[in-house]
Amino acid sequence: MRITDEKLLTVMIHRELMAELNEWKAKGELDIYTDFRSDCIEKFDKNRRPLIGNINLLEDRLDRKGGGVIIFAKKHLKREIKSLAKVQPQMTDTSPRRIQAHVYVNAAGPWAGDVARMAGIGSGSGLMSVPIPIVPRKRYVYVVHVPDGPGLDMPFLIDPSGVWCRREGLGNLYICGKSPTKDEDEMIDHDTLDVDYDYFDEKIWPILAARMPCFEKLRVKNAWAGWYDFNLFDQNPIIGRHFHHQNFFMSAGFSGHGLQHALTVGRGIMQEIYDGGYIHINYRKYGFERLYENRPLLEDNII
Repeated sequence: MRITDEKLLTVMIHRELMAELNEWKAKGELDIYTDFRSDCIEKFDKNRRPLIGNINLLEDRLDRKGGGVIIFAKKHLKREIKSLAKVQPQMTDTSPRRIQAHVYVNAAGPWAGDVARMAGIGSGSGLMSVPIPIVPRKRYVYVVHVPDGPGLDMPFLIDPSGVWCRREGLGNLYICGKSPTKDEDEMIDHDTLDVDYDYFDEKIWPILAARMPCFEKLRVKNAWAGWYDFNLFDQNPIIGRHFHHQNFFMSAGFSGHGLQHALTVGRGIMQEIYDGGYIHINYRKYGFERLYENRPLLEDNII
């Protein structure tokens, strides 16, 4: 992640953003300043297309909005950013190459802890001594059929044991699962996505049947397993800028509730990168600091 002597590539699509680029240009901060209109986008040099990613997507957006200007510019950074470990992936159809960038967002889900270690986080001293405690944790979801099950007005059932269940569709189908206890979690093989049906028979079915006697007649129709990006520290996400690597951002560790937060957290990370701080929603309590200060952000009844 060494970026000394590099420059930042910015892509802007709307006309109203030209004023900001003009200001950069007047200050001598731009190396390249070129306008590309939608009617000539296909003439763009194919060798430079990787700079803008999916060029057809950009062109489609312009067409739907009645035309516009795509502006490419290189802007000098105001400061030198500390270098991190270099990433050199093996491509399938070409030789290995090094990937460099100015900003890194670690949204690697269950493997976010591994990515952080690649950047030296958790292997140094001082601020760098604190690891990212995010690991893959397997969870099961079972699909069951209950002939005389509850109707459409069935609420989302969450039992104090961690067992949960809700209706799925109109065919008397229900999906259910369980947040395992610490002892149960240690017995699960988190390296595979194999489903343990005995876990359902022993840990889930008896509780469902006690809650709703009609579930004694259930039949398991299907099941699957998936990985949570599980934060061992407090089961809550780690969001924001690392306090040593100022160009390294975290957005992981949601421990099963990432879908609920994805849109707003993405917006918050974008604001932190481009505006230097959170504007609409403050995520500071989810930052790295609580790890360094050993201050867990605990929440009851997470499933």
